[in-house]
This record gives sequence, structure tokens and C-alpha cells, in this order.
Amino acid sequence: MIDIPLSLRVPPQGRYNRGIYTCYECGFEPPHYNVVPCMLGLAETPAGTMVVWECPRCGQKWMFHYRAQNAREAHDYAAQLLAYRRGDPDWIAAQRKNKE
Repeated sequence: MIDIPLSLRVPPQGRYNRGIYTCYECGFEPPHYNVVPCMLGLAETPAGTMVVWECPRCGQKWMFHYRAQNAREAHDYAAQLLAYRRGDPDWIAAQRKNKE
């Protein structure tokens, strides 16, 4: 299980979205396909940890599987959301530090 910071935990909500970056209700796609500004947080579900985001155009909530940054995953949504909420101007480059 992934250690989710308490400030990022939200209840599971919305519909599962394999398309990740597209709102299937209204067709919205965030700039550069980055949903961090639209994220509500991370939710634990029986299917795993999910990124929960809300479409700013129509309000539909969506979920997709969260994967921490690794060799195959370019984004660390948890680190980026924390930096975005702090107002860090370089939030898109934020990555979590490995716990030793």
C-alpha cells in the first residue's frame, strides 16, 4: 500500500477513467494533459490507490490508478499536488523523496 499524506486523502468518488486525462462527459482535456490543478486528492479503493480529479468544465469526478514515479512513470502526482497547493511555481517538476 502507498503511504498517502493525510492532506491528500479523499474518499473514493467519481467514475473510473482509463483515458486518465479526458473528461468523457464534456471532452475537456487539461493543458499538457496534466490533471494536477484539477486533482481533489488520492483515494484508497479495493482496486488500489486512485488519483481523484474533477473536471473544471462540467464538474464530473474521475479516478485513475496512481503510480508513484519510477523508471516507467514520469509523474509523481502526490508530490506535484503538494507543491501546487503550496504555491510552488515549479510544481510540475516536483518529485517525492525516497524514504530510506
